[in-house]
Amino acid sequence: MTMPQQLPSLYLRLLRDITDDLVPPRRTRINPRVDKRRMPKFGHSRSEHYHWLQPQCSFREAVAFV
Repeated sequence: MTMPQQLPSLYLRLLRDITDDLVPPRRTRINPRVDKRRMPKFGHSRSEHYHWLQPQCSFREAVAFV
């Protein structure tokens, strides 16, 4: 068992361990939702889907949470 007075230091150690291995930022990209099957749930893959415009800003700048 852990003694209650050890909890703050264990919590700080947990946070430090989590932040030690951060995932590198991903490149910004958008993939259109199309399907190549005959009876798709989404639209068919067309020529305009092959060179889809990619965002010019980061995900945080592009998305606003309300």
